Amino acid sequence: MIGWTQILVTLRNADPTALTAEGALRDSLGFGDRLARVERRILWELGGPETGEIEPVLLALRRSGELWNPNKEAAAIRRSGEEAALRPPVPGEAAPLWTLAWDPDRDLARTPLALRPHAPHGWRLARGVLWGLSWRKGSPDEQSAWTEEAVLCAGPRRGLLVHPHLEEHRRIRPDDPAPWLPVEE
Repeated sequence: MIGWTQILVTLRNADPTALTAEGALRDSLGFGDRLARVERRILWELGGPETGEIEPVLLALRRSGELWNPNKEAAAIRRSGEEAALRPPVPGEAAPLWTLAWDPDRDLARTPLALRPHAPHGWRLARGVLWGLSWRKGSPDEQSAWTEEAVLCAGPRRGLLVHPHLEEHRRIRPDDPAPWLPVEE
């Protein structure tokens, strides 16, 4: 059996990548004032035998700065069975619709140097990018369709955040059980 821990990394200040994507979606791709906000999180998933101790691994990662820099980024830890703390609700704004993107050839194989001496054999680490889109208008069905249209690159003026030939993607809800990224045995 495998136990999972997720580390959600967020910039403490404004995220220039998310702000640029928001401007492009709003101005160049025609989403205009329907789009309220674009957010980005880096997701790390650490999994291994349930008998393994996760606390020494998390402490090593916290100290190393390999996965996040505590001076400029905040990290929220979520263990198996907990709801993800993607962000607190913003008054007057619908909850974001989250899409997880990952590069199957690169993101599923990374093992940081800090992890190697502390993690028992059989642990793995995977990386993905979470994109959250919040909408000012529209029904839930319309917002879902707009999110899919905005996320998936399908041409020069269609989609922006996920390149379907290079990345995999799927929709995520905060209460979805871990792991969110595919498991490679």
